[in-house]
Amino acid sequence: MTDQNESSNQDAWPTFKTLFEQHQENVLNLCYRFVQNWQDAEDLFTFNQ
Repeated sequence: MTDQNESSNQDAWPTFKTLFEQHQENVLNLCYRFVQNWQDAEDLFTFNQ
């Protein structure tokens, strides 16, 4: 069962990446709203890229 879940997660990454790229400006703004500092928001935004 775990292998099937891992496979499903791996298959979902390209779709998630496309969705994320389409909404990157909104994601960056959300990060800023949490930390109230553009430098920290950019650090959060680029953490996993």
